[in-house]
Amino acid sequence: MSPYSTPRSVLWAYGFAIAIFFVVIYNGQEVLFPGTTALTKSKNFLQALFAAGTFGVAVLWLVSQWLWNKPPISWMLRIPDFSGRWEGWAISQFADDWVRCAIEYRQSGSDISARAWTELSPDSETWSIASTILVADARPPQLAYITDGRIEGDTDPERSPRAMFRLTLAEDCGVRILRGDYCSDRKRISDGTRGTTARIEVAFKSLVLMNGLGPATDWGMPKPEPPKKMAGVASPIDHTARGA
Repeated sequence: MSPYSTPRSVLWAYGFAIAIFFVVIYNGQEVLFPGTTALTKSKNFLQALFAAGTFGVAVLWLVSQWLWNKPPISWMLRIPDFSGRWEGWAISQFADDWVRCAIEYRQSGSDISARAWTELSPDSETWSIASTILVADARPPQLAYITDGRIEGDTDPERSPRAMFRLTLAEDCGVRILRGDYCSDRKRISDGTRGTTARIEVAFKSLVLMNGLGPATDWGMPKPEPPKKMAGVASPIDHTARGA
């Protein structure tokens, strides 16, 4: 899984700055402790360097794993937090109504991974293999990732739901919502055609992960209205195209 690059460089910069600061303080012995000889300071230099490196790595690990989403560190890093379980709905371009969809994210200060399930295939799942967070000052944060997957009981590798998600973070009446699109090259059993797109809307549910679709009771958000059909408008997709 790919990390997001800018936050990682920021984390390394903070760790390096803290390490340098520690070296300066550690080697300022003659100021803190008058009478310290140059020879003693020289002998302690390697110890100071090792201690500073250890201290910097420890701080970097703490920030990356535990402190990245907590003030005041989060104010400096400004990494959007997608951690937890999101529940909502998805609708395929070929469907007439929405189906339940759940996505779960595991996130640190330098990495994020995702797993997803839908009501149409509750025993199947997709998981991210590369991901990135897109942040611009004038735009809401976006999360984009590529996934691989498996279908329970299906041995055809071409049926694996390889896909791409691109979701935008928004807030509606105090509730965080991810809205966006999904596209897949999945092969259909019925006629051998490939590919589909879908619309996804999921709301943040909890930091507790369930590792599955879960029951329909107390679902994360109400079902959206079914899309209106555009009478007389031909589909721009050639459904007769066959996979290689």
